[in-house]
Amino acid sequence: MLLNTVSSIVSQAGQQCGLHIAAHPAVSQTLLRASSLALAATATRLVPRAYSLMAARSLASTSGPFQCHPSVAFDAPTMATFEQRIARHSMHAPKLKYKYDTQKVPLRKASVLIPLCTHRGNPAVLFTVRSQELRKHRGEVSFPGGVQDETDSCLNETALRETFEEVGIPPSQVKILGDFPPVPDRESVIEITPTVGFIGEIDDPKALCYNPSEVSEVFLMTLDELTDKSKHKCKNFKCHCLGVRMNGTVWEKDDKVIRGLTAHILENTLNTLLHTKV
Repeated sequence: MLLNTVSSIVSQAGQQCGLHIAAHPAVSQTLLRASSLALAATATRLVPRAYSLMAARSLASTSGPFQCHPSVAFDAPTMATFEQRIARHSMHAPKLKYKYDTQKVPLRKASVLIPLCTHRGNPAVLFTVRSQELRKHRGEVSFPGGVQDETDSCLNETALRETFEEVGIPPSQVKILGDFPPVPDRESVIEITPTVGFIGEIDDPKALCYNPSEVSEVFLMTLDELTDKSKHKCKNFKCHCLGVRMNGTVWEKDDKVIRGLTAHILENTLNTLLHTKV
């Protein structure tokens, strides 16, 4: 009876964390070591952490990115779940101390939008290819976004304004789901906040009214493509803002390559929203 009670506690705690899975025997056995139900109830607060540790160990023992992911539909319940997961991630993510170069120029703030969408009903993510006319990062795959303007009341407004200016999607079409902790740009002079938003159905990305002076192409990758092992690979690179070497994922589609900060933000987004690991 005690085991059933503890298993129920574990299951309920898992559901509160968005983990709709059966109670794991190892967690139940751990809680059973409590000398009374009162202590077991107190230990319930540790269950989310226990699940995280178990998941981390499981992922560390598997080979290759994206071992599996659940079937996802970008509907209203899923968007509500995504909002909760982004909020939890922002609260519990490690506080990384990035090195910003503020000796040459003052630190500026910017925001990019990770535009979740559907393409003929299939979950997807929208990307832009930067124009060859731009002074920096020309021809690179990116998310729409830019530096905060004086007229922007917040960084969410920055992301929405830049998205409209670059690809013609109005702010009224975007449902903001949340923000991830800020990260530095390549030169460590801009603090960039990734904002996740749902932009609805995109039938033909080439039909969007994008600004050719900023964007040379707009394309989509479906969730199936993003989690397809043949579409991405792991690369080791030097992270200058942290001063360490680390592994990251690079995606490829036709002649386009998603790398660098865009790939890092994409990887973090997929890991958080899908409860998976790249």
